Amino acid sequence: MTTTNNTKALIESVKETLTQDGDLLRNIIQQVLQEMLEAEMDQVLGASKSERSD
Repeated sequence: MTTTNNTKALIESVKETLTQDGDLLRNIIQQVLQEMLEAEMDQVLGASKSERSD
């Protein structure tokens, strides 16, 4: 379920970025890379943010 919530949050964030002025491509790449890094860290640790692995 966390992945679905993260994906929805990412989509909303990208939509917001698309409607704002500024360096669009840089913001999109930054958001995608951040999401990828967080997903990789979750996998390595065996737990998502604010969760404990036993």
